[in-house]
Amino acid sequence: MNINVTSREALVTAAREIARTESLSKISIRRVASVCGISVGAIYNYFPTKSELMLAVIEDFWRSAFHGMGDDLFKEKNFCLFIKGVYERLYRNVQEVYESWLEEITRLDLGQGGKEQEARYFEHIKKGLLEVLENDTAIRQDIWNEQFTKTALIDFVFDNLLLLMGKREKECGFLTQMLEQVLYCE
Repeated sequence: MNINVTSREALVTAAREIARTESLSKISIRRVASVCGISVGAIYNYFPTKSELMLAVIEDFWRSAFHGMGDDLFKEKNFCLFIKGVYERLYRNVQEVYESWLEEITRLDLGQGGKEQEARYFEHIKKGLLEVLENDTAIRQDIWNEQFTKTALIDFVFDNLLLLMGKREKECGFLTQMLEQVLYCE
């Protein structure tokens, strides 16, 4: 079905659908143009390179995974329960829609600009996690020092969430239990 595309978001949606139904490697400027029923040149107005289109699709995945959680999860005051909810949401997204993406993403060469954009988006996610951590008033305050900082903890948690996703673990129970022991128990 061809659609008349008039926005960047519509192009990303079409590319994401190609990735979802076929794979990330099937995304191309020509393929997206064909699916959308527009000229290749029209896509270049939004995405000068295939890498930029791929990055937009990957960024859209992360945005929907974290920002698409709904208000209920972000109202959670307990950092460990929040992390558990984040992981459950990520796991569902990866299993239902993007199962093959994790392997494909690691093989993609998105260039230095792609790595920088990914790093910026990951920092944005970490900033949100840090905000939840800082708003959890039940966390012991005597645990923080020059080595064990809130930022270092967020880096550790985020890296482990990605690691668990890569291993296709169904839950992050060990991680959240460890965090509970460190953050709340005296």
